[in-house]
Amino acid sequence: MVRLKNMIRSGKMLTHLDAHNCKIRPIILCGLLGLLLNPMVACKPDDSDGVPPTIELDSGGLRFDIQVPDTLKVRVRIRSQQTLDRALLRVQRSDGVALLPPQVRTLWGRDTLIEWEVMLTDSLLPSGQFQLVFQAVSGDQTGSLFLPLRLWAVPRRFMGVVWFIQEALQSSVYRSDSLGGLIPRESSVSLDLIQCASWPGSGRVWLRGQTSPVLWGYQLDFFSFNSIYSTPSDPGQSPYTYISGFDNGVYVSRGLGDVLRFSQLGAPGGQFSIPPDFVPVFTSRQQEHLLVELRARPPSSLRRVRIYHADFQGLLREFMVSGNVLGAARVASDAWILLVEQQNTGLGRVWRYNLSTQQLLEESPGTVDHQFRTMVPGVDGYWLGGTTGVWYFRPSSGVQTGLWQRRFSDMVTDLFFDPRMNRLIGWRGTNGLIWNPDSGGRIECQLPDSIRFACPY
Repeated sequence: MVRLKNMIRSGKMLTHLDAHNCKIRPIILCGLLGLLLNPMVACKPDDSDGVPPTIELDSGGLRFDIQVPDTLKVRVRIRSQQTLDRALLRVQRSDGVALLPPQVRTLWGRDTLIEWEVMLTDSLLPSGQFQLVFQAVSGDQTGSLFLPLRLWAVPRRFMGVVWFIQEALQSSVYRSDSLGGLIPRESSVSLDLIQCASWPGSGRVWLRGQTSPVLWGYQLDFFSFNSIYSTPSDPGQSPYTYISGFDNGVYVSRGLGDVLRFSQLGAPGGQFSIPPDFVPVFTSRQQEHLLVELRARPPSSLRRVRIYHADFQGLLREFMVSGNVLGAARVASDAWILLVEQQNTGLGRVWRYNLSTQQLLEESPGTVDHQFRTMVPGVDGYWLGGTTGVWYFRPSSGVQTGLWQRRFSDMVTDLFFDPRMNRLIGWRGTNGLIWNPDSGGRIECQLPDSIRFACPY
C-alpha cells in the first residue's frame, strides 16, 4: 500500500505487475485511485442535505376571512431536494395553542400538490385573528408556511343576564332581559354565597358560601339549585377559599389546605397538595398550567405563588408576591401576567412572571392609572376593571410594550366576559352593567340589593 501511494505521488504509471504485487484487484485499484486522486469528490456532501422543503400557496389568497360555520379549502405545492416524509396543517393562536386537532398526510416523492379541507363548524370556536400553519418534513429538515386566518364565531342570541344578589340572609337570583328589563326573583337559598365559577356554554354555575361546607350548582336552564360536593372543614378556616371554572374542569381550594379538581359534572379528578403552613386562596388554569396563590396561616403574612402541571400535578415554579393575587393569565409558553394588590388597598397593578428567567417585572407602563380590582380574559386580550373604569389590555412579547385602552368609564368591582355571546358584564353595589365590546353599547339595570356575581345566558 505504501508503495502504491509513493508511485502515485511520483506520477509513475502502475503496471499490472505492480498491482498484482500489491495484492489489489483491478476493480479495487480503480476505486482507490479515484478516492486518492479526487479527495474533494469523496468528501463532498449531498447537495440536498440541510435544505428544508419549500411550501407555496397554489390556491386562495394570502389571507383568509371565515364566518363560522364554514369549510376552508386550500391547496399548496411542496417541493424538496430529498424525498418527502409527511405534511401537517395546524390552526392555532398566535402563541401556538391549537384550536383544532392537526391534520397529517404521509408523502412520497419530491414534488407534490396537496389540497386541504378544514371544517370550521364547531360552535365553540372563538372570534379573532389566528394562523394557518403548513409544515413539510423530509429527513431531519422541516419547511413551514404561515398564513393569517380571521375567524368570526357563530352568532349567539343574547337573552340577558343572571344576577346573584344578597337579600337579607338569603342569596337570590334575578334575571334581566337583553334590554336590561328586570325579571322578578326566581329562587333563593339560605346561604351567604360569595363567589361563583362559570364558563361559556356550560349551562351551570358553581357556587360557594362563606361558611357552608357544601358546593352548590345553579342550572341556568332549569333555574334551580343543587348540591354538588360536601367537605370536612377546619374550625379556623372557611370550608372553601376559592373556586375557578375552565373548559377542562373546576378547581376548588379548601381551607383544609389543598386544591381539588372536578369535572364539569362534579366528578372528582385530582388533588394538589399544599404545604401545611399555607392555605390556597386563588387558582387559575391556563393550558397545561395551574397557578395557585398560597397565603401563610396566621400569624405569618407571607404569600407565595406556585405553578403546577395541571394534568400531572407536578410543581413547576414557586415565587413570592407582595400582595393578594386578584387575577392571572398565561400570555406565553413561559410567561404569566398577574394582577397583584398593592398594600391592602384592594387595587392592583399588573406584573409579568417569566418562568425561564424566574423574574417578576411590572407589566403596565407608568402612563396607566393603576386602579384595577379585577382581570378577566377577553378575545385576544384581557379586560381590567376598577375605580377608573374598564380597560382593555393586549400584552406583547416584551414588558411594558402591550396595548392599553380605557374602553368604558364606569366604575366596577368585578367583571365577567362571555366570548360566545360577546358580552362583558360588570357590577358595583346594586348597579349592573352590560356592554357589547365591539359596538360599545351599554345597558344598565338596578337590582334590589348588592350584586355578588353574574353571568349572561
